[in-house]
This record gives sequence, structure tokens and C-alpha cells, in this order.
Amino acid sequence: PAGKAAQAAPEPAPSPPANEDRPPKGNQAASPAPRPPARTAAGPERPPREVQREAPKADPAKPEPSPAQPARPARTLPADPAAAFASLAAEGVIPDARTLPELYHNARVLEAKGDRPGALAAYAAAAALPGDAVDLHLRHASLLRAVRGPAAARQAYAALAKSNPSPAVALVSAIGLDGEERGARLEAVAAAQPGAGPADFVLAESLLDRRAGGPTLTERRLAFDALDRFLEAAAAGVLARSFVDRTFLESWLDAARRRRGEIESAFASSPTRPSAAFSRTGSGWLARFTLPEAATAVSVRVGERGEVQQIGPARGEEARPGQPAAEPAIELPANSPRTTLYLSYRDRADREAGPFPLTFDPAAAEVAGGRTALERYPESWVTFRPDIPDLLSFAGLVSHRCAIARARIGFGDEPPNQPLPLPPCDSTGPATMPAGAALLSLPEGTAMVRVQLTYADGSESPVRSFQRP
Repeated sequence: PAGKAAQAAPEPAPSPPANEDRPPKGNQAASPAPRPPARTAAGPERPPREVQREAPKADPAKPEPSPAQPARPARTLPADPAAAFASLAAEGVIPDARTLPELYHNARVLEAKGDRPGALAAYAAAAALPGDAVDLHLRHASLLRAVRGPAAARQAYAALAKSNPSPAVALVSAIGLDGEERGARLEAVAAAQPGAGPADFVLAESLLDRRAGGPTLTERRLAFDALDRFLEAAAAGVLARSFVDRTFLESWLDAARRRRGEIESAFASSPTRPSAAFSRTGSGWLARFTLPEAATAVSVRVGERGEVQQIGPARGEEARPGQPAAEPAIELPANSPRTTLYLSYRDRADREAGPFPLTFDPAAAEVAGGRTALERYPESWVTFRPDIPDLLSFAGLVSHRCAIARARIGFGDEPPNQPLPLPPCDSTGPATMPAGAALLSLPEGTAMVRVQLTYADGSESPVRSFQRP
């Protein structure tokens, strides 16, 4: 039918747009009809060629936040630097660090990771900011010395002292010095910051530094005083403002308490002051001094207005620097009254120790010296006279009679219950004795005597036996 034939007839091809170039007429019959774009099973048809343009590259100076990682909200830190630093403990490296606690935190994290250049950069940025963070500057200087050497660290902190002159920078600059210059600068910094605290702790550590032979007594005394000041500053709440890392401050406090206890134990277990022993001589008194440590020079002043006497080593040898003075002693006149001797000495560190007051009491010295001699040489108490068999000499007791309250003697097996007559004490010359005052007649056939003394302080000696030779 005509209707079916009309439906089966192909539709005419659409006319090309008016502005499209037409092919030459000669090729019109050979040109195939244009085909629609091919479809693929993998997806939609490919867009026209003219829309496939390369996307513009992003500007690295203006990064846009990724949809998967939204921009970090503004961080709010506590106003207190120590509290701010503590609040960052669980974080990694902070990319937008600006404040001292943030930069200090980054430096610690990078240092722990082994990134020393990054840590030094963070330390340097934090060190340039205002504030008195002793722990920050100490760690910065320590890493500088390890990476670039001591000279570079000294140079960096000399420059920092001009741009950021704070007590912490002055302290770390002093720590970087060497030898005696370091100790002198630390003492000057501590004196210039009374009550501040950190300089006192560093000074104490320097004084107690383990040198050959250990610290001297004067250095221990100075260190003890510095540690006391440091702990007092901590109790007053002064130290907190000088530290950002509270754990750093706690470690210093623990060390200060331990060090102070060690000094107290050392002082309690050994002599810390000189002492003097006085003994009679043929012309007067001899004062011998015992020092608590080695000394290179010793001097003594007798009384408040006496001249200072320099004492060298024994046997007339001249004291040399670094050579301890051995058995220092001076002589005093026989009629010297009760007075005070002031002894000073220079220790191994060339520090002056003293003056230490030492009391000279002739009467007490007579007793103490006599007792010392009697106990040291008991065989000299009494002697049998070979030239006079019936007499016993007790000249040793008479010579030191000022130290004896009474003496008792027993003959043979008898206990010492009979008084032995001693002349009265003569403090001006007790070694002298009246004629015949040191001789005692012995009972016939006496082969042994026993003697016991009661000293001037009331104590008694052991009973001593003396056999006739």
C-alpha cells in the first residue's frame, strides 16, 4: 500500500549549516555522509574536541584547601607561656608557628626526630622573641655547640645579647666561656641578678664541678648558699617566669635539693674548720694548726690588732703555688694571756678561706696539752731509779700536773689507793718542779707499782702497772 511505502522510505539527510564549508562539487558524490560520534560501553560519548582544554595550574603562593582536609581553625593558646607550651605536648610540628611556645615546641619535636637544621631554625626564631626562657636558650646553645662548635655558639649568643638583652641570654653567654673566665662571669651574672634564681643554680653546678680532688670547702660553702637562694626563689614563685618547660624546672629543683643534701652530709662527716693544739716549750708556747684541707698558704693574726704572720711548710721550706702548707705552727710568749688567733689560708682553687677564730686559753691549754702528753706516753709516768733502788721517780706526772686533779699509787699487788703527792699547778712554768718533789720512797722489796690518774675534768685513766726492771 502507499502508506507503508511512505513509511519505509528513508528520510532525507539534513542540510548542512549555512556557515559550514561545502566540499567541492567534483567530490560531492564520493564523500560519505557524516556519522554521529561513536558510543562506547565504558561511558558517555567523548566531548567535542574544542572543549578538551587543560585546566589552569594552581598558584603555589595561594594554596586552596583540599575538600578532604579542611582549613585548620584558629588556635587559641593560654596566655601563660608555660601553660601554652604544655598544651602543645601531644601535637606534631605546627606549620604556622608564630609564638615562643609554638616555636619552642617545634624545635623540641624536630630535635627528637633528628632534624637538627630544622630544630636550630625553630630555636633561633624563638630565641629572638622577647621573654626570659632560660630552658629555651640553654637547649638552643647546647645544640649549636653540638652542630657548629663552641665558637659558633659563643658568637651567636654574643650577637643575641645585643638584639635581645635578657637575663637568660646573659647567663647562657657566660656558660659558653671557658676556664676561669667562665667562673668569674657566672659569679658576676649571679651577683647582678639577686633573687632571680637560675643564675644561682648554674653557679652552684659550676662550683661543684668535678675537678681533680673535688671542690674545696669554700667552693662547697658558696655552692650551698647559691642553692639555698635558688630554692628560696622557687618557694617564692619567682622561678616560674623564667622557664617555659615546667619539666625542665622540676629537674633543676630535684638536682638542687640533692646537691644541697650532699653538701650537708659532707660537712657533717668530716672537719670543715681548722683547729689548734697548744703545748709548752722551753721558751713559751707552740701553737700547731690542723687544716681541714690542703692549702697553698697560711696566715695567722694574734689578737684583734696583732700583725699577720705568714706560715709556710714545715722545716723552713718556702710555700710555692699549688703546694700544701704542712704542719703550720707559730710560737707564743710564755706569759701570753687568753686571746684569739685568726687563721686564714688559700685553698687549691686559690680562694681565701677564713679568717677562722681559734681561742688560746693558757689554763685550758695546760690541761689539754698535759692530758694529751700523759695519754700518749704513759710509760713516762713513773720510773725506777737504778742508781737509788729505794726511790721511785714520778717526774713525768709532775711535769704535767696541771692536767691532773689527783694521782693514786699501789705497791705490789695492791690497788692504787694511796695518794701520790703532786706540787700545786704553776701555769707560768709547770714543767719546772721543786727539788725532791718528784721522788717517792718505796717499801722494801717492791717489784711493781700501779698508778691511776684523775684528770682535771674528773675523768679517770686506766690503771697502769710498772714493773721494776
